[in-house]
Amino acid sequence: MTDVVAPATDQRIESDEAIIRSHQRGVWRFLRWLGADPALADDLVQEAFLLLLQRPPADRSEPAVAAWLRTTAANLFRSSGRRARCGVPIHDGDLLDAVWQQNAGNDGGDGYQEALALCLQSLPERTRQALDLRYRHGLAEAALAGALGLRAGGVKTLLRRAREQLAQCIRAKTR
Repeated sequence: MTDVVAPATDQRIESDEAIIRSHQRGVWRFLRWLGADPALADDLVQEAFLLLLQRPPADRSEPAVAAWLRTTAANLFRSSGRRARCGVPIHDGDLLDAVWQQNAGNDGGDGYQEALALCLQSLPERTRQALDLRYRHGLAEAALAGALGLRAGGVKTLLRRAREQLAQCIRAKTR
């Protein structure tokens, strides 16, 4: 009797692993977009997939599973007590999902990430350095101004222009 059950169990495990591989990165990026720090995003991704395995949605198509995971992740994030930074009310799941789909598409954000990498390379070296120091290394504006030899107002202007250029470039590359 074990031989009869084992193949079905093996197929389910393979199917679950495929779903996790297919959606894990996109759910993590979605949580980061909402404002979760990397460690919290890791934890919430795990929780979302555990819930998926315990109570899978009736529709197991790729888009339906992706939407279910994003909704579940957003609910888990909201329950964690953290604040969303994406600018979209986290309690409006349909709007949240629509904005994510508009920005990240159906590939879990892969196309957006590729466009971002290309657009970053098109910026002048000093601008890339400023973005790296500010957003990757978390330097405050005063420290950033000192590192770049600028005044605080110059740093604000440089970062604002860089964000605008990146947004424009990414929009052009992802259309």
